[in-house]
Amino acid sequence: MPTFEFKSKFSTWFYKIVYNTSLTAQRKQNMYVSYEDTRPEEVTEEEYESGISILEKEDHKEIISQVMKLLLPEEALILSLFYLEENTLADIHEITGLTVSNIKVKLFRGRKHFYEKLRQYMKTEIVNVI
Repeated sequence: MPTFEFKSKFSTWFYKIVYNTSLTAQRKQNMYVSYEDTRPEEVTEEEYESGISILEKEDHKEIISQVMKLLLPEEALILSLFYLEENTLADIHEITGLTVSNIKVKLFRGRKHFYEKLRQYMKTEIVNVI
């Protein structure tokens, strides 16, 4: 906390520390980043009435989590920061030090790779069910 200078949002400062720490740990261990969404889930009253809806939501979260594990760590991180944590491009720039144009490229490539991995994952799951 003593190094926080109030030049940016606290969350941006905190994410930058987490980002740099995870990159350092990853380089030391040479491992892939595992994605786990730890945010509390908000469920509407209508979703409580429909157990199927809740189960589908859990299935979707599990599929997303599994596919994120198949991506390169940096792709998974950029996609997580933008889509799951809802950071702006400027926030991601501050966190990662990447240029905004580079972030856009990584988001584009990350989405493309996510879609490819999702298709592969779903084909594998269908074969395993049959």
